[in-house]
Amino acid sequence: MYRFIFTLTLSVFLFSANALPIDSSNELQSLTQKVDSLEHEFAYLKISYDIKILNIELSLINNEITTSAMRLSSFHSDRYFNKKIYKSSLEMYEAYDKRVLTLHEHCDKIKELTFLTILTKPFSEVQRDILFSSLKSIDTNYKVTEAALQYFKSTLDLYKQKL
Repeated sequence: MYRFIFTLTLSVFLFSANALPIDSSNELQSLTQKVDSLEHEFAYLKISYDIKILNIELSLINNEITTSAMRLSSFHSDRYFNKKIYKSSLEMYEAYDKRVLTLHEHCDKIKELTFLTILTKPFSEVQRDILFSSLKSIDTNYKVTEAALQYFKSTLDLYKQKL
């Protein structure tokens, strides 16, 4: 009885071992395709995410700069002039200037990474167009942020003249 069970188990094991390479090679090929597809999707999502985060950062600093400039402008229009306000506003301007410079470097790195990823990964035409339009929005947001910084600087200069 034990011989029969042992023989049956051994024959099933050998039969399944012989059939395994055929199934496993198909399964391996299927899994390889899935991994390649997931890697492609991950690369696209990573680049899209980085671009969106950078656009959000640019929008946030733009809003901060504009708010600070408008606050200083309201002090100017109310004819409330104080050296401490000017000094703190000047320090804020310098901090914003450094932050915008850092964001400019970050923009350049994201653009470079995006172009390299587009060259190395087989993105569809639609995905490439979306990425390129997102890069254009980074340029636009950066120019708007620089304009807000210039507005803050000119408001700061006007405020200084009245001290």
